Amino acid sequence: GVDINPDGCNKAVSGRSLIKQCNLDFENIPFPDNFFDGVLFAEVFEHLHPFRTRIVMQDIFRCLKPKGTLIFSTPNLFALENRFFMLMGGINSLGGGITPPHHTREYGIKEVVNVFKETNFTIKLIYFSYARDLVTVSESWKNIGRKLLYIPKRLIPSFRSGIFIIA
Repeated sequence: GVDINPDGCNKAVSGRSLIKQCNLDFENIPFPDNFFDGVLFAEVFEHLHPFRTRIVMQDIFRCLKPKGTLIFSTPNLFALENRFFMLMGGINSLGGGITPPHHTREYGIKEVVNVFKETNFTIKLIYFSYARDLVTVSESWKNIGRKLLYIPKRLIPSFRSGIFIIA
């Protein structure tokens, strides 16, 4: 696999995993065509420059063996807490926008599905996940909101905080 962090790569290599350092915003995946049986591309899409999303997805497709599987996840731009946030003007008390500062851009399901179609993936499953709603790493306003909005998200899947796709 690939990781942008050299420390992560070094730890993985010492554990006998095949990990290469790669910044997907500037480099192609450093593996040959039809190399992987499966790719886990979790919580990375939102960190890419929008001009690179299709290029990276094409590169993942190139590296997957025929009949290979891609497991993909990304935050849902239209999660219920984001909708409330937009109604409040999109600025929180810390001055941040709707997406965290370390995310280049978040996407809605239609945008993500279009990228999959444009890059030759066949989608086998699309699921709105509330794993992000249940597992929080801080007591930020957004994470507290996720917990408070759990019941409506159980009832209306598109309100959930994550997009999960198997292709």
